[in-house]
Amino acid sequence: MARLAFAGLAALAFAGAAVAEEDHGPVLVDLFAKTCALRPALPSELDRLASGLGFVNTAGPIKPDMERGPNIEIVYFAKLVQRGETVSINAYFTGPLDGPTVNCALNTVGVSPEALPGLVEKSLKVHQRTEKPADDNGRIVANWRFGATDDGDTLETWTRRDPPRSAAINLAYRGRKR
Repeated sequence: MARLAFAGLAALAFAGAAVAEEDHGPVLVDLFAKTCALRPALPSELDRLASGLGFVNTAGPIKPDMERGPNIEIVYFAKLVQRGETVSINAYFTGPLDGPTVNCALNTVGVSPEALPGLVEKSLKVHQRTEKPADDNGRIVANWRFGATDDGDTLETWTRRDPPRSAAINLAYRGRKR
């Protein structure tokens, strides 16, 4: 009976370890594809996309007067907590209103550094991958061209192998009015 109880506890511990090792990379890539990868031209567009997915804007509302004038400079922050994952999104919009430069990123923890580049290549329109270890203790950086080759848009991922295995996907692009 004691062996059976021990085996049951071992099975529960193993199942708990499997849950603890769940890879949040697919969620990160999916949310990125539904937000930043759509290349929103204005913070209000990103806020609409993100809030529709359950993100909560943590920097305050995007007011219409913030997106008027010849130039904008707006930082956007939002957070999503669901199914045990916490995903953050941040973006920086700067420059002329009709084509600001945008850096849009999503990040989370619990991502497999080995699997993330493959997930990105499978799910997003990327090409010309380069990868290298970063200078800061254990971070791996991969870069791609994103979209059409003449867009100049770049996508970068970084991951850490050490727990909590944090990761980010960042897209730098020129916002274009649709």
